Amino acid sequence: MNLETKICQNCKNPFTIEPEDFLFYEKIHVPSPTWCPECRMVRRMVWRNERNLYKRKCDLCKKDIISMYSQNILTPVFDNHCWYSDKWGSIDYGKKYDFSKSFFIQFSELQKKVPVQTLQGYQNQNSDFSNYSVYNKDSYLSHVIIKNEGVLYSRFLIRCFDCVDCTYVTGCNNCAHTIYAENSSNCAYGIRLEGCRDVLMSRYCTNCSDCYGCINLKNKNYCIFNAQYTKEEYEKKSLELILSPIEEQRERAITFFLSQPHRAVHVYESKDVLGDYVFNSKDCLNCFLANNIYHGKYLFETSRSIDQRREAIRDAYDCTIIVDVELFFEMIGGSKSYQCRFGVINDGSNYLEYSQFCYNSQNLFGCVGLRNKSYCILNKQYTKEEYESLVLKIIKHMNDMPYIDKKGRVYKYGEFFPPELSPFAYNETIAQEYFTLSEAEAKSKGYRWKDPEPRNYEIQIKNDQIPDHIKDVGDDIINKVIECGHAVGSPSTGSGQTAGAVCNEQCTE
Repeated sequence: MNLETKICQNCKNPFTIEPEDFLFYEKIHVPSPTWCPECRMVRRMVWRNERNLYKRKCDLCKKDIISMYSQNILTPVFDNHCWYSDKWGSIDYGKKYDFSKSFFIQFSELQKKVPVQTLQGYQNQNSDFSNYSVYNKDSYLSHVIIKNEGVLYSRFLIRCFDCVDCTYVTGCNNCAHTIYAENSSNCAYGIRLEGCRDVLMSRYCTNCSDCYGCINLKNKNYCIFNAQYTKEEYEKKSLELILSPIEEQRERAITFFLSQPHRAVHVYESKDVLGDYVFNSKDCLNCFLANNIYHGKYLFETSRSIDQRREAIRDAYDCTIIVDVELFFEMIGGSKSYQCRFGVINDGSNYLEYSQFCYNSQNLFGCVGLRNKSYCILNKQYTKEEYESLVLKIIKHMNDMPYIDKKGRVYKYGEFFPPELSPFAYNETIAQEYFTLSEAEAKSKGYRWKDPEPRNYEIQIKNDQIPDHIKDVGDDIINKVIECGHAVGSPSTGSGQTAGAVCNEQCTE
């Protein structure tokens, strides 16, 4: 097995497959990829919408719901209570495999029939506007969150209380505008804080308290811009700083940070790692925002295990947003599972291929929405012997009759789902957040695009009218509609909204 250079089917750029990559592909019995790593990541991300929410009705109980699916998709959308109820069964939508059609066409037909959850989540209380969330209470517009209470406008939080505008935060209380923090409280405008309390506008601090504008400190308190003060001096000077306009605080802090040493990469308690923001991992290449991995490549946003296992992910390639898995390949979403490939959010399952939203199941191929099932193909039940025989025939059929998309890209066995079969348009998904495109660029690459839906509101406060400090905000701001921050001087649509073409940031405007 020698190093091999291929030309990406999608972007037409060369990419390299290393000898150790071939060993992994052989281990999980898949062919080598025909898309480069970045194109593979975008292709997966097109199947995940987190923050674009719509008001619609449940197709079962008919009540009003908040959903990540707009009204114009063909797939039935159920309220989460209805989806988990015994009023319907996904196995009832099973269909016999048709060797006169390509596999992906048949999967798409099944996908349009099997009901989906309005939002991904369960066991939440008063958190109807949060997506990809479990065991949360009183949380609003926060996504990819687990076991939190009172979190607002946040993402990727675990076991936090009363946090606002935070990302990648674990075990924190009363924090705001903070990225990558752990076991901290009363912190704001921070990056990479661990075990901190009452730390403001600071970066890369550990076990610190009562600090302002500090960087690279450990076990310190009463510091301002890394200078030591007494308790009384700190309280007086920090209060003066805090009461100054927030933009002045930011500029002053950034100027100081740029004068200080910075780590080349943020890799902690790890060995043989190439990437950034990698924690407690070993033998990982091109991994980013990744935790608790043993042997992985091309991984992005892998969460630390909820039960604090040190090695929560083993032997995984080309995956996004996974935890507690082993032998995973080309997956977006998934937890507590073993040997799954080419899938979208399959939890508590083993030996799944080309399946979506399947839970506590094993030995599935091309299935949607199954729970506690085994040996199914396109949601149709088979015996173990029938299943194993038919899967081999389907894999051969996928190679003999591949799916070809509108851009002429060929999908044989071993390719992830084609983007054009996703229920979401490009600008509804996290692909737009990490690989932002204009409408023209997205369409030229073969992705769908969704125009903003009409919303019945009038903008009451322009974004340049918002007071700079909370002390200048009156109670009359409550229930007012505030303009999107990307829309200064933009033309109006006539309904008080700004023109949709102005904002390309997935805002509601």
